[in-house]
Amino acid sequence: MNKPDPIIILGEEKDYDAVVDGYAGIEKDIRTNKFRYREIWDGFLPPSNGEEKQVWQMAYNPLVCMAPIYFDDPNKPIGQLDYFVYVINLGRDSRPHTADKKDKTGIHEQDCPVCVNNLTPRMILADFSGFTFTPNKFPYHNYSSLLVSKDVSKEQDTPTVEDIKTLMRFSILTGQSVFYNTFDAGATIKHPHAQVVDPEEIKSRGKQLEYPLLRAKREKIARGIERVVDYAIDCVVFDGRDAPFRTYELYNNLLRKGHKYNFLISGRKIFVFGRNPYKERSPCIEKPVGTYELMGIIQLGNVYERKPDGKEAKLITDATELFRCIPPERIAENLDFACVGLDSFIKHYERKSA
Repeated sequence: MNKPDPIIILGEEKDYDAVVDGYAGIEKDIRTNKFRYREIWDGFLPPSNGEEKQVWQMAYNPLVCMAPIYFDDPNKPIGQLDYFVYVINLGRDSRPHTADKKDKTGIHEQDCPVCVNNLTPRMILADFSGFTFTPNKFPYHNYSSLLVSKDVSKEQDTPTVEDIKTLMRFSILTGQSVFYNTFDAGATIKHPHAQVVDPEEIKSRGKQLEYPLLRAKREKIARGIERVVDYAIDCVVFDGRDAPFRTYELYNNLLRKGHKYNFLISGRKIFVFGRNPYKERSPCIEKPVGTYELMGIIQLGNVYERKPDGKEAKLITDATELFRCIPPERIAENLDFACVGLDSFIKHYERKSA
C-alpha cells in the first residue's frame, strides 16, 4: 500500500474577499474539494486485511456510534426537542496523553506530538496558505483532521487576524467545520493548530444530524453580529468579511480579563465562546471541554460505571446503556460551568446598533 500524494485545494489562490463573497465557480470547487479530501483521507486508514500498519497511517479505523439524546422538555412537541449528539469512540481513548510522553529534548520536532505522529511520517493531505492539512492520527470519526501552522514560533492562544481569515477561507472552500481550542479550554498541544471535522459525518441511523449549536435560536445584535439564545451556554456569532477581525478583538478582550476562549468556523460564520480556565474539565464526562463539546457533540470514549462501595469500576460497552447513563441536562450544566458570560464583552456592539 502506497502513501497517498497530497491534493491541491481548489480556490486556495483566491483572496479572502473573493472566497467570502463567493467567486464565480466556487460551488463546483467546493464539491471537488470535498470529494478529493475524503478520497485521500481514506487512503491514510490502517489496513483491515491483516497487513502491517505503516507509520504514516492512522492509529485506528474510527468505528463510532452516534445518537441524538434529547432533553426532557414537556413544553415542546417531540419533533422540536433539543438534543446533544453523543459519540462513542472507544479507540480514541487509547491515544497517548501528556503523562505518557517521554522526557523533553528541547527540540520541537522531537517533542511535539503532531510533528512526531503526523509531520515526520509525512501524513500530508494538502498545504494551505501557511498551514499543513493532515489527518488526525487519532480521529474523532471519519474525516477528522488538523490544520497545523508551519510557523512553530506562534502561540496557540493568539492566532492573528490573517490566521483566522485563512481558517475561514479553508472552511468555505472545503465545506468543513474548523474549530479552535486554547490552553485551559481543550487544547493540549503547543504547536499552533485547528481541528477540522466533516459536519456530514454527524449522523445516526443514516440521517445527518445538525450540530446542536447551529439549531439554537439567535437574536441580532448588529449587522453581522448575532447572539445565541435558548442554548446551554453563551455564544456570539460573527458573520461575513468582518468576522475574523471581530473574533480577534473579542478573544483579546477575554484574554485581558483572565479568560480563555474557543471558536467554531462554519463557512462565513464564526461562533465564539468565553471560557473559565479554572473549570476546563467536565466532572460529568471526566474530560476537558473543548469546542466540539460546546457545539453539542459529546465525545464519551471509555465510560465506567461508578461503584459506591469502592470496588473496581466496570467499563460500559453497551451503547444503549451508555447513552442513558448521562442525561443531557447534566452535561449542559457542565458546559455552562466551564464557560463565562459575554454580556460585558459585547455591550459596545449593542450600543452601536441602538
